[in-house]
Parts: sequence; C-alpha cells; structure tokens
Amino acid sequence: MLPTLWFCLASVLLTGYVLLDGFDLGVGILMLFVARSEEERSHALRAIGPVWDGNEVWLLALGGALVLAFPTLYASAFSGFYLALMIVLWLLILRGVAMEFRHHIESAEWRQFWNVVFGLASTALALVFGIALGNVFAAFRSTPPDTSSSRCGPASCLPGRSARSIGIRSW
Repeated sequence: MLPTLWFCLASVLLTGYVLLDGFDLGVGILMLFVARSEEERSHALRAIGPVWDGNEVWLLALGGALVLAFPTLYASAFSGFYLALMIVLWLLILRGVAMEFRHHIESAEWRQFWNVVFGLASTALALVFGIALGNVFAAFRSTPPDTSSSRCGPASCLPGRSARSIGIRSW
C-alpha cells in the first residue's frame, strides 16, 4: 500500500512540473521567434516571473520523494542517466541566470545576449525532456537490457533514432 501511495505522489509531482513548467519553457522558446521588441520580451518574462521559481520546486520534491521512497530506482536512474541529468541541471541554471542577469546592466546588447541564452536554454531543455520521454517509450518496446554490466558505454548511452524523433516532435 505504501509504495503505491509514494508512486502516486511521485506521479502527481512529475505531472505538476510538466504542466506548470511547460508554460515557462514555451515562453522561453517563443521569445526567440515571436517577441520582436524589448517591451514584448519584458511582458513575456513578467508573465512567468511570479511562478517561475516555484515550478522547479516540483522537480526538487520529485527527486526527494524518489530518494525516500524508491532509493534503488533513484540510484539506478541517476547513475545511468548522469550525463542527461547534468545537462538538465545546467540548462535549468542557465535559464535562472539569464532571467536574473538580464536586468543587471542597462545595455541593449547585454539584454539581447541573455534573452538568447534564455531562449536557447529553454529550447534545449524541452528537447532533452522530449528525448528522455522517447527513451522511456523506446524501453517499453525493446528487449530487456543486458544486466551483466552496469556500465554505460558511449554508444549505449546515446538516444536511439526513435527517441530523438520523439524529442524533436515534442519540442
């Protein structure tokens, strides 16, 4: 009963993050293509400003719930997907830095640079999440993994063609 409750809690936390942070990612991506003036970019960032930091809390709570409830799953997932998780972490940091540093110097070039960083980090983050989703779907269709080796070689860590396809489509 208790593992089922933890699984439901983890599912709610993941769903909350995906739904709420999708808005932030969408604003970041659209800032690159749709927002033409500095006023439009500022309006877009002000729209996500009040809820921006709270959305990452869902992701942190999910990590904490996985550590507490399913330590073996957490250990295997985080060791097997270390590179992907580090990329996600750096992209999340870049998005936060871009939002904060954008206002530190009153210069058009400075703001444009951080606008591009925010947009590219949002785009790359959406793509990485899509590839991760594609890997999950590909795992359900493939043969069981070779459990004789816990190491992940360079070729086996790369996403397959179907995972990349799902990642690009989800973007």
